Amino acid sequence: MTIKQFVFDVQQSLQAEYGFPIKRSQVYELIAANFGHQSYATLKSKSILLCGATWHSKINIHAIELRAQQLNFSDVHLTQLARKLSDLIEKRKITNVLIEPLFNTKSLDWARENFHNSRENIVDGELLKSPENLLLLELVKGNVNSPIYMEALQHLKEYANSGNLHHHVYLYELLGIHSGFDFTKSKEDELLYRRKLNGDVLSGPELEKAESYEVKLSCYNLWVHHVHEAAKKGYTDAIYLIGQTGLDKAIYSVQPGFVRCSISIALLAEKQGLHDEAHRWWTHAALQGYIEAMHTLIKRYDYADIYRCWVWLNLADKCGVDIAKEHNLEVYQGGEQYFNSWAKREVVRQVGIKIPTLTPEMARKARDEAQGLYIEHGLDGDIDFEEFGGFGSD
Repeated sequence: MTIKQFVFDVQQSLQAEYGFPIKRSQVYELIAANFGHQSYATLKSKSILLCGATWHSKINIHAIELRAQQLNFSDVHLTQLARKLSDLIEKRKITNVLIEPLFNTKSLDWARENFHNSRENIVDGELLKSPENLLLLELVKGNVNSPIYMEALQHLKEYANSGNLHHHVYLYELLGIHSGFDFTKSKEDELLYRRKLNGDVLSGPELEKAESYEVKLSCYNLWVHHVHEAAKKGYTDAIYLIGQTGLDKAIYSVQPGFVRCSISIALLAEKQGLHDEAHRWWTHAALQGYIEAMHTLIKRYDYADIYRCWVWLNLADKCGVDIAKEHNLEVYQGGEQYFNSWAKREVVRQVGIKIPTLTPEMARKARDEAQGLYIEHGLDGDIDFEEFGGFGSD
């Protein structure tokens, strides 16, 4: 049962049992009051309501009475209204879960650890009193047959769409268990699902297969949605994932907004024959301080622009590697190991790069531009090697 259905049932029950009219909008307001919110709008901005939870509902009859009074219900009806609504909330197991605690990485790590521990019955009972932790356990289980799981995902999608980048990142990582949905192995189920969509009446095993396919497809599409939203906001891990799928080549045009290794995306674009996009991402990587990227731009992309090549050569020198002389170059391998970039770098000995000379004035301008880029992109400060993945060395 959804919350929308619950509110409708409450409205019908109150009208049938006590004979006084009540609007559904008023029922929503009374439910919000029960859970300690000033209005239903406030509740929606901070939390989600779930129906059929396996944990106890919070009941506050006095708060319901006060809100009913503010909504101009007569004193005669206040007690009846409050008691009936509280009984229905408890009977239908309606619960209120705060959203922001769900987007806490430490809480998610706790849920993953205790999902494993719950099989051994060693979960901390005190922590399980929190509805947020209980819902996190449900989310980590990823049980597509759980109404709570599916309803919570839809609420969190709505919240993330009005939130920030990290909500989408968090949700696509949480939904990663559904990213491997294999359409090629579900052709029969897909056919049954499409028959159901077209209005065919299915029953028995056929209906079960069609509904199972529908739920799995929904979860996969949610994963794609959150990856795509994170990618559009510049999260390079997500851009890489979308690039892998080939679903949206325009994603390569997004300006990266989160500092990560851009080389893998450049390599992926090259593999797909998207050389203009690859050029952009090699440039992003160079501005993140990757010597390999500066080396690649000089050798393969900017070789016709002598001035630009000198900018990259000077920037590499500022980062500690004189690529005009023989040098060691850390080469990133890319591919499936993108998310473990430290393990996929190989040191290759390179001869010095020879570039035609510039006039003294242009040479000075190239050095000044490299210095400006070095400062502008934070390459003169403390480098977070976990983020940048390493640099070339002499």
